[in-house]
Amino acid sequence: MAKKVDIKARAAAKKAAAKQAPTTDVEQKQSHVNEIEAEDSSLESIQTPSEVVNKFERAKASGSAASVILSEGGESKHIPLANLVENPYNARHFYKEARIERMKASIEAFGQLAPLIVCPGDKAGEYIVIDGFYRYQALGKSQRASANCLIYRNINESNMYFISREMNFERNEQSVLDDAISLKNLSESKHLFTQEEFAAETKQSRENVAKLMQIATLPKKAMQIIFDSRDVDADGEEKDIGISKAYTLSQIHKKFGDDDEFISALPGILKNYQTKRQLEDYYKSLSRSSVRKTLAKKMPTVVFNHGNGKKAGEITTKGSSISMKFKAPSKEVAKDIEDKITAILNESLEK
Repeated sequence: MAKKVDIKARAAAKKAAAKQAPTTDVEQKQSHVNEIEAEDSSLESIQTPSEVVNKFERAKASGSAASVILSEGGESKHIPLANLVENPYNARHFYKEARIERMKASIEAFGQLAPLIVCPGDKAGEYIVIDGFYRYQALGKSQRASANCLIYRNINESNMYFISREMNFERNEQSVLDDAISLKNLSESKHLFTQEEFAAETKQSRENVAKLMQIATLPKKAMQIIFDSRDVDADGEEKDIGISKAYTLSQIHKKFGDDDEFISALPGILKNYQTKRQLEDYYKSLSRSSVRKTLAKKMPTVVFNHGNGKKAGEITTKGSSISMKFKAPSKEVAKDIEDKITAILNESLEK
């Protein structure tokens, strides 16, 4: 097994050296990359080969097929990038471009520190990337000719997905949208998994798996918009959208009955109905006829919410007409808003 490298100490030493004399372009770039590494300790590229394997040794007690297969260790080998192909059952379908760029900067500064997990492909000399697709893309952008890989010859077509998903899940990077697309693809492949089997292997409830099947009916373009919009937790941190909100969005899409119209309205829906409750209330208010009317009159330009997430009011713009509905928390606040709006209108009329 590869010797463990003290990455943090190595990075700290390089960072200290860069701070002492960042006089050249290379030193300045190194200093910048070190700052990125310090801020984002979750980057896959700062893992060592031994840490990748140890992760599955720790997970072996879970009894999953994926952890048992990978805990046996793999053959280390440098493989030309041209000989690597994507896992046809890759568990991840959405990627963050900014993270790929950070990974690229890290690889250019430190080299590839963590291997790709691969298995032999159908063609001679071909290998399928099972895990490390962020690194794989970053290596390509870094103009590297080859990649350091760990080869597992006991991975086959029937377990490619579950191994890929487990490795993503270990890093909390498996989104609801990824699961939905994968479940649909697996259901349509020759390796037909029942919902019960998928639920058991991914440790999800039957109810959630049924919801994933509904979420999978969303157009891929709509899923990308949802993924890019992100969500925010109670601490203000970005996170992937949850299964309940994604499921409600799939129900709204079904009521629209038209992919293009739904995709056109989706950014406004995500902006104006941000909480789970707001989204569910919006869905309940919809009918097929009301969808047409909503599209015709345009989505509200601005929606105002109280601190508890409850809707306070909205401003709607249609052509040159503006209408406003707002419930002020008190008479004093209502009077203050009235005075300010009056001043704005008087100023506009004088122009």
